[in-house]
Amino acid sequence: MNFGTENVKGGTPVSGPISSDRTWDLTGHPYWVVGDVTIEDGVTLTIDPGVEVKFDGYYSIYVDGTLMAIGTETNRITITTNLSLPFPFYWHKIQINLNGQAHIEYCNITYCLTGIYLGSSNNTIANNSISSTDEYGLYVISARDNIIAYNNISNNRRVGIYFGSASNNTIIGNTISSNDWHGILLESSWDNTIANNSIFSNYANGIVFSGSSDNTIMNNSIFDNPHSIDFESSSNNVIANNSILKNKEGIHLETSSNNTIMNNNIANDGRGIYLHHSSNNTITTNSITNNGQGILFFQSNPNNMIMNNSILGNARFGFDSDEYVTAQFNYWGTTDLTKIERMVYNVDYSNPLSKDLTGMDLQFIGDAVWSGTIYIDNGTIINGDIKVTEATIVFNHSKGQNFIQVNGKMIVENSTLKSNYGLYTVLYTNTSMGYIKDSAVIEQRAISLEADGLNVSGNELSQGRYGVVCVNGASKNYIANNKFLDNNYGIVFYLSTNNTAAYNIITSNWYGVFGGWSSYNLITKNNILSRDIGIHFDSSSNNIISNNTICSSGRDGIIFTLASNNTISNNIIYQNNGSGITFWSPSSYNLITNNSISSNNEYGLYFYKSDRNNITYNDVSSNSLGGVYFQDSFNNSIFHNNFIDNTFQAYDLTNNGNQWDNGYPSGGNYWSDFDEPSENAYDDFIGSDQMVEGTDGIVDLGPPVGGKNPYIIDSDSQDEYPLIDPIVNRILLYEGWNLISIPFIQPDTNLGTVLSSIRDSYNAVQWFDITDTSDPWKHNHTQKPQYMNDLYELNHTRGFWINIIEPGGVLFKYSGTRPTLNQSISLHPGWNLVGYPSLKSYNRTKGLNNISFWDDVDFIQWYDAATKTWHTMNKNDYFVPGRGYWFHVKTECVWEVPL
Repeated sequence: MNFGTENVKGGTPVSGPISSDRTWDLTGHPYWVVGDVTIEDGVTLTIDPGVEVKFDGYYSIYVDGTLMAIGTETNRITITTNLSLPFPFYWHKIQINLNGQAHIEYCNITYCLTGIYLGSSNNTIANNSISSTDEYGLYVISARDNIIAYNNISNNRRVGIYFGSASNNTIIGNTISSNDWHGILLESSWDNTIANNSIFSNYANGIVFSGSSDNTIMNNSIFDNPHSIDFESSSNNVIANNSILKNKEGIHLETSSNNTIMNNNIANDGRGIYLHHSSNNTITTNSITNNGQGILFFQSNPNNMIMNNSILGNARFGFDSDEYVTAQFNYWGTTDLTKIERMVYNVDYSNPLSKDLTGMDLQFIGDAVWSGTIYIDNGTIINGDIKVTEATIVFNHSKGQNFIQVNGKMIVENSTLKSNYGLYTVLYTNTSMGYIKDSAVIEQRAISLEADGLNVSGNELSQGRYGVVCVNGASKNYIANNKFLDNNYGIVFYLSTNNTAAYNIITSNWYGVFGGWSSYNLITKNNILSRDIGIHFDSSSNNIISNNTICSSGRDGIIFTLASNNTISNNIIYQNNGSGITFWSPSSYNLITNNSISSNNEYGLYFYKSDRNNITYNDVSSNSLGGVYFQDSFNNSIFHNNFIDNTFQAYDLTNNGNQWDNGYPSGGNYWSDFDEPSENAYDDFIGSDQMVEGTDGIVDLGPPVGGKNPYIIDSDSQDEYPLIDPIVNRILLYEGWNLISIPFIQPDTNLGTVLSSIRDSYNAVQWFDITDTSDPWKHNHTQKPQYMNDLYELNHTRGFWINIIEPGGVLFKYSGTRPTLNQSISLHPGWNLVGYPSLKSYNRTKGLNNISFWDDVDFIQWYDAATKTWHTMNKNDYFVPGRGYWFHVKTECVWEVPL
């Protein structure tokens, strides 16, 4: 990096590589970019609030290290051209390369070719204004797990936000407007969430999907675009709870299948929904009103389904199709067949669509208070709030129109719901809060939640086909402290996200919990005993199953089919008649950690055609057929587990396809049949070849020769570095700087005592004390006299940096007392360096416990020493024991770290 010593244009010229940490602050600004700038790997460039960065030509900032450009709401960073009469593409872009990291916030970025080119994962782009670019505001390519939040992206000559081969990104709360082409364009991208954005006045389309699948588009406001949402050759997407108004066309599907369009409000100048050469799509519970044309199908496969929509007041027709279509229980505003026929154009009345032309026999009720015995003789829509107290509700229709749809706040307490005929459903279709508690729901289908924010607690749900169903985009519902008895399914998640099932007793159901095409749900602290399967997720991702007890199932405790990126942690899974956890083809990228899996009648863990899963820190014991079994499953990582007294510890039928250890010095697994001299297992040598005298927790050949001594699974699979003792109280530290904390309470907080197990493996420790404003950084360097150090003690509340000098790293074995109560950490406004004194991993919300993200803490970061990368904690990320964290705190508070 070249810093000019002379004052040029009142600031500092910059160009070339940045090879050591730098800060661009107000004393040197504006910074004139006179050539390409490259932030090298391992280096951080910080740009302070209020700084101006101005480009003197077609140059870029390339990020291989870390860029921290964080302004404030009232003191933003400006990144633009130096021209007094600016024009787009005068400068090039900010490019975050594959190994780079960036946190860019409260920046104004203008007059370039592309504002931000994002080629890496786990970045935060928030609260920026990106405008007047010649191509893209934000270009995301082959990247995942990025947060793009609350930006204003407008007046760009092509696309506001572009995604190419990008997955698992979150685009939330942005304003995307007046771009010359599309607001958002996704090509060959999957598992992204686009939520709560305002997308308007773009020249072509609001959102376009091309060859993209399994994305979720929900709660957006999309208006005044020629086309609202356009799908081309895209499948398995969910479009839910959006407001789609005043566009020329609402939703268009071209050669696209298996998409779900539900709970949207669609009112446009032209068509509401248009399908062309598209099949097997579901259109349900939408309000399709006051369009030029409501729904149009042209040359689209007959397997599309139209159900439970409100189709009213469309100028030309409500529905038009040139092929057979399944349509049921839609509301046309009337039951007069002649009037309905005028709304339905060019339909063959001999096909089953005509069955819908009778309309539903509906009754409409405003605000209501019910008690005593209430008979529901037809479909009932509550246009207001309802309170049901000490009542018996009897569903009494023989043809399937037994439902209550509530378009307001629903409260049901101390009541009984039952059915005389068929299935019945309680629908909740408004985002208002409500609850169902202390009631009995029996016989047939019980409670169906089709919207957000409902609390179902303290109920007994029994003898039905379902207990509680979260379906068709249901989100943020809380199902807790209920009893589910003798149902076919206790709890079902179908096409649903961000729901919680907690503290329930789920017994004698055939399936305890079932999830299909659902993501980001939390199943925690339930007791599950099932006749068939405890928990089954199919075609679902990013769910968390944690802290449950799952036992005595008729088959397996947990089954995943076509399910990826899920987390299974801290569960107790035992005495199931099948295996503890089973993964069927293909289920990949799942994390299985910190579970106790024991005494199952088949295997502890069973994998079939399932790749790239991570199995760590589990206790797998006393399973009848084996601890873990792999068939046609490759590239799985299995290390730091305890395999104890299984009939056969492990099977690996993949021809050396899995990794059974984490290298040296981290090690592999503990095997109870390979930990004693009588089993030819010793720990007398250290080093990757186990040839240097000393103990390191890794099994070796012992005296007199030493040497590596792998645990043999079969002829082509082995654990190269088996552990001599079960996993407990250890943190793997990598060569270089590590940001860590100690979960256990230290009886002696002297720094040398705390770090005694790695006494000769580090040379420096440092900690940041925010309360010491004059000298916040405290250091202890082993090469300095003690009087020159000012850090002498470490405790469990502190996060601290430690520099490891041991080649290849070292295993830090810590001691102390396990905490038995939540531990308190005082937090102060500004950046705090804190520990995480907990025994369990919790997601961000659960881990913060008594304090609030955004209100008390607005940024949390941690450092991955293995990859030398920074990570910003997102809402679905987990706090992990042993890590240290940087908290950016907004207000004085005390964090009660959950045990």
